[in-house]
Amino acid sequence: MHENTFIDLIHFVKQNRFLLVKDDIFCLKAFISGWFVRTNAVVKDEQSLELFQKWIEERYCETNTVHSWANIISYYAEDERIALNNFFELFSDFYYYHFSNIEQSKNEGMSEVIRIDDLLELINLIKKRAPMYIGKDNIYCLAAFINGWYFRDTKTVKNWSLLFDFEDWLFKKMKRKKYSSSWYKLVNYYSSNGSEALNNFFVKFEHYLTS
Repeated sequence: MHENTFIDLIHFVKQNRFLLVKDDIFCLKAFISGWFVRTNAVVKDEQSLELFQKWIEERYCETNTVHSWANIISYYAEDERIALNNFFELFSDFYYYHFSNIEQSKNEGMSEVIRIDDLLELINLIKKRAPMYIGKDNIYCLAAFINGWYFRDTKTVKNWSLLFDFEDWLFKKMKRKKYSSSWYKLVNYYSSNGSEALNNFFVKFEHYLTS
């Protein structure tokens, strides 16, 4: 996936929700964050996400908040799946009505983002400041973040095969037969909560690298 605009990305995700790993608005946020952490292809309307944040704050009268658009939408929804559905409707309203004239936003500043194309470097970065990058201490959000990072430009990724090697190593380590499960589901299964699963992933991934 090599989208030219941010709205292209949203349409792509809406049609391929399995890439989010879980129907959860925080997994979506993690996926988008991962998509931005690359060295390639700055899109024409990247600043739209910052404008969307401001628009959501105004829509829900949360202008003095420090919460992200995902937190705000989630707060006013019954669960994370409904919040995810609401996001797509809200973003559509925002983009076509509030952001219809893209040219006027070109002069608005865009905060600097780190761009990485090496999986090992990415995981080390997330390990140091997980909440900053994936938004929520949850292994599903980590998986969604990595998917977003990878699918922005699959051609320039370095060390991507390590994730599949790690998955094979993990199933052997846990003495489990590999069917349709995945590394994040297996780590989560042997953890008591999402935060512990995230920590366990980093520990196990380090063991894999040194084994």
